[in-house]
Amino acid sequence: MRWLRGGILLLVLLLAWGPVVFLLLASFAPGTDFNVSFSNRSVNAYTSVLGLSGVGSILLLTLTVTVATAVLTVVIATPAAYAFARYRSRASTLAANSLLLSWILPQSLIAIAYFQLVAQLNLYGKPEILVFFGLLQTVPLSVWVLRSAFTNIPTELDESAFLDGAGMTRFLTTILVPISMPSIAAVCGYSFLLAWQMYLYPLVFLSGAKTQMATVGVVNFVGEWSTNYPEMMAFSVIITVPVMVVFMLVQRYIVTGLTAGAVIG
Repeated sequence: MRWLRGGILLLVLLLAWGPVVFLLLASFAPGTDFNVSFSNRSVNAYTSVLGLSGVGSILLLTLTVTVATAVLTVVIATPAAYAFARYRSRASTLAANSLLLSWILPQSLIAIAYFQLVAQLNLYGKPEILVFFGLLQTVPLSVWVLRSAFTNIPTELDESAFLDGAGMTRFLTTILVPISMPSIAAVCGYSFLLAWQMYLYPLVFLSGAKTQMATVGVVNFVGEWSTNYPEMMAFSVIITVPVMVVFMLVQRYIVTGLTAGAVIG
């Protein structure tokens, strides 16, 4: 049985890290050809990608949209989740369920439904609209996670704070948020990761090679007659680094936060 467990663990590690190693090897290949050998490595692809004029604007746009989505998700989901956790009724239960249903809708369906409205409001091509679509992805599940976490907090804490003269805003910012920080950090990290990897919405609602999200910017390295694979892989590595850094920073909160929100009250 020990060798079987070791074999399964090895297989899982290969499936998890195999694409990463493959991506790194291809990004250090010399020239423009696809090459994953361990010999004759070069950093020319990285220097070339970082020297391109549009890469900085793409990364800045992606970071701005992602951070704005993560922050607004916490700002919106926290009071909404508290309301769902404390004020129980058939109407609130129906509203919470409808949020979850909206989260599982296909992105293509949402993009089609909003396309005409975005065009009429003259928001097509503006990066701000991506924050809205990012919130459509992150807020529903975030409300459910925080709602479950807030349900486990005794109502006596609310009553004591209100009796001492604390208003709702003060209670949320000075009491509820600090004691729920693992769940909120998990929601913030989840929102950042989800917003960073948006693809369909920027592909549909943004135009121009220099005004795109990083996930769509990878396509810029595909030419009409040829593709510079080392530069494409190098750019993919560069846009993966922030995701790995954020995950490492919030991973301990993700486990405890999602566990705290695992029991639906």
